[in-house]
Amino acid sequence: MIMDKSRLYALIFVALIALGIGGGYLYERHALIQSFDLKVMPFEEGEEESILEMIKHSEEIRLKKSAEVGVFDFDNSRYVRFDLVTSEILKEDSLKGFNLIEGDYMNYSDYLLLSKKGTLYSYSKQSGEVKDTGISMADYDEVYVLPTYDDSNVVAIYLGEFNEDSDGYVQIYLRTNRFIFDLESNDYIELDNKDPQSGFGICERYSSDGNKLISWPCPPVISLNTPVLLTDVVTGEEQILFEGIGDHSLGADVMFQLDYNKLMIAQSNYESYVDENDGKVGHRDFLRNLAIIDLNNFEVEEYSYDLDNAYDLPWHNVVYDEERGRVILASGKDYYVIKLLDSVFEILESEPLAQSKRGNYFVALNGLLAYSEWNRVYIRSLDPNDLVATSFLDDSDNIRLIDVFSAE
Repeated sequence: MIMDKSRLYALIFVALIALGIGGGYLYERHALIQSFDLKVMPFEEGEEESILEMIKHSEEIRLKKSAEVGVFDFDNSRYVRFDLVTSEILKEDSLKGFNLIEGDYMNYSDYLLLSKKGTLYSYSKQSGEVKDTGISMADYDEVYVLPTYDDSNVVAIYLGEFNEDSDGYVQIYLRTNRFIFDLESNDYIELDNKDPQSGFGICERYSSDGNKLISWPCPPVISLNTPVLLTDVVTGEEQILFEGIGDHSLGADVMFQLDYNKLMIAQSNYESYVDENDGKVGHRDFLRNLAIIDLNNFEVEEYSYDLDNAYDLPWHNVVYDEERGRVILASGKDYYVIKLLDSVFEILESEPLAQSKRGNYFVALNGLLAYSEWNRVYIRSLDPNDLVATSFLDDSDNIRLIDVFSAE
């Protein structure tokens, strides 16, 4: 049977759309069928099935681009691994009765630490197994976990007891006990250091054997986090890793963990200025120096930026994109990009990262930036500023991004 020209042209037009040659990719199958009803004559027997098969094939090609993440769902006490492109849940482990311990887990190892009825447990994201660590939390007010600087599968666990009579801006601890815990072997050692002054590891990082300690000053209100010291816990011998800028009339120093084996200290300077509108004298900070400390070899890379327009930088979240030699400073609503090459400082103009200002738990992978907000995860390109993928868990309003397995 010879097909009339109008039907032939319609089929060619639809085929071109399905292949993405002229009309781009098609995302909604139902909408496409509706458009057929408006634009082409009725199909001969078998023609519709053939075209839908063609559309399915083009979708499969598109979906080879993946955006796979792992999140902890606080509302339902579970770990969920899902694809932001297809919204398919790839893995789900129910952890009813368990709570996630606060800590820095991002892509460091296979494990999370959980609490239940005064006991600390480890959870394997790969196998789903939950193990009793043997560490009791019953006598402590707060628990925090940090990776050691030389082994992503060994963590330092901090258990602190508050001074209930303390009052003011800073919480005072009576004691802070420290444990070095091997997540793979489920073994731990308790350290002799009971010093409460450094709080929950915010001013120190241990080696995996507990014998070396990287530390920096940790004043309660004003941050002046230099010098950075490496101390032999056994002998007490100290080595200065980073002294900071010689000019000590600086503003705040802020220390960040970029990876389990990398630290970054950001130092600012300040200046006085006269407001052109009202003539009043004001003060403002600007970024003066960045130093990245590689804890594999204790080498320090320094970058300085004296800029007139780099004020009020958002120090809420810092992401290290080592592959592209840049640091991303992200707040809940925008971001800055510092390129660590020839002291070039680049600020990328951007729209808000999400519909509100609560973006958190940022991760960089393949030049993209991933983060979570309430019940949704976003992955976006920074240059150009473009949303790559997003999806959500519809039965939860409180998730935390833990892992980014793929982002393309």
